[in-house]
Amino acid sequence: MGNCTSQSLNTVENSSSKRQTIFGFSRELLYYCSLKKKNKIIDLINSNYFNKCNINFQCGNGWSPLLQVCQSTYQIHNENDTQQIIKFLLFNGADINLSNCMNWTPLIFSVKNNDYKSVKLLIENGAEIDYRNKIGFTSIMYAIINNNDKILVLLLANLSYHVSFMDTCYDKTIWDYVVKKSKCEAILNVYARKCVKDIIKNENKYLCKDILNIICKYLAFIQ
Repeated sequence: MGNCTSQSLNTVENSSSKRQTIFGFSRELLYYCSLKKKNKIIDLINSNYFNKCNINFQCGNGWSPLLQVCQSTYQIHNENDTQQIIKFLLFNGADINLSNCMNWTPLIFSVKNNDYKSVKLLIENGAEIDYRNKIGFTSIMYAIINNNDKILVLLLANLSYHVSFMDTCYDKTIWDYVVKKSKCEAILNVYARKCVKDIIKNENKYLCKDILNIICKYLAFIQ
């Protein structure tokens, strides 16, 4: 059996101490992000002690610093603090599409919280609009459920392809969630007409189950 020298023991202890320090700073960042403490977040990330920490550190349930900021409804004095924190985290390498254990992304949380400015910022930086959480809901579905026509227009305007509007848990579409005779319903009708034109123009390119479902619901609605 080999002998453990004092030097090797010190190396192990130092390594363990460093891991604990990194873990401690990462947990501290999660805490500050949940409270949207902008100055604390900036000071911590800019400190020499944080240079080996992971900006995308996730706790046991998959929460990352960016997710904490976007899900938090903690009241702040400056309404632009949330966007400034998001920008700072992204600048320092935060993964914009990193999800938690329930597949919630920063964009889905921001839409659910009706945070238009954060939604716009996340989309501009590459947030995936059609990402589904574990109950099959996308950011578009939450915009519909909230009856938020401004966010719905923003999401639809930034789609580069036709997305699914049917959840995977309850087998319902956006037509089941939209408020009747609302601006959101009118917006969806416009989008459905666009789908019809695209199908005619591109023949079978868009003939998937979800798109056909939307078109059928739309055609039944206007009869």
